[in-house]
Amino acid sequence: MSRRTTGTLVLTLLVVAIVLGMSQAVAASMEQASALQQNPVVFKTYDEVLRDAGRLAPGFGGVFLDRNNNSIAYVYMKDASKAAAARVALRHVMGVERFNSIRQVQVLQADYDMEQLYSWYERAWPVALSLPGTVSSDLNEGKNRLGFKVEDAGAKASLEEKLVELGIPSEAVVVELGERLRFLAHGNTLLDRIRPLEAGTEVRNPFAEPGACSLGFNAIRTDGSGNMKAGIVVGSHCTDVQWGADPQPVFSQPSGGDRIGTETIDPSGAQLSGCPVDSVGTAIPRLLSWTQVPVVTWGPLSRRTLSRQR
Repeated sequence: MSRRTTGTLVLTLLVVAIVLGMSQAVAASMEQASALQQNPVVFKTYDEVLRDAGRLAPGFGGVFLDRNNNSIAYVYMKDASKAAAARVALRHVMGVERFNSIRQVQVLQADYDMEQLYSWYERAWPVALSLPGTVSSDLNEGKNRLGFKVEDAGAKASLEEKLVELGIPSEAVVVELGERLRFLAHGNTLLDRIRPLEAGTEVRNPFAEPGACSLGFNAIRTDGSGNMKAGIVVGSHCTDVQWGADPQPVFSQPSGGDRIGTETIDPSGAQLSGCPVDSVGTAIPRLLSWTQVPVVTWGPLSRRTLSRQR
């Protein structure tokens, strides 16, 4: 056999192998997409997670972290002697990894269980937010109550009256005054210098491509010793080395302006179960990295947001 014939045969076999590999990959993706259509992934709100924790641990009424030490968790229970059930609820709310960082669990007396609070809240929030002057609503797991904010005393009286009509006891509700969300003043943009730092503003790593990116959110991270470190979360694609340590990990806000922090953690990429899929069934990962910002105070924690008090 000539060299030319041999080369042609090798090339043909290579093309066949590539086509077969692509076909198998497409088939696997289609199979995954079909499986997801038959058994769709259910994404739950945080309130639904709290409700489900109450079903796993009857009497559970909420949870919050210590303001000065987020390795201490406080859990509301209707029966404050049920410490084991409190830990079951806490584990469900926080997830295994975050739960394992908790060093102390204190059980507090609850006035209401989470299923009751959830039922009231689902009845209340659509009505509350339809009233003039209502600013926000919350199933406040940190206070074992429903929480609402309104613009003035008149709105407060109207809301409290409406909640009583819905059969929700006034003792189970906290209504506070608060400001409605406001648009930025005319002339200000997300590219301007904004302090304190806020989610959505433009940040820049001059060594990354494209460099400009959006700030995620302010957060608190706990290291292996339980020490809290303030930071901001950004997408790993905002960094020079995606899913790895940057040689020049400096971020500024506004672009080319004040330095706000340096990258400290950028974990390896991983596909999580339950990720959304695209049109051909390929999983779309949701990955975040940390950068250290010493001016940040409190914020979202781990995968889920918990209240902070005390």
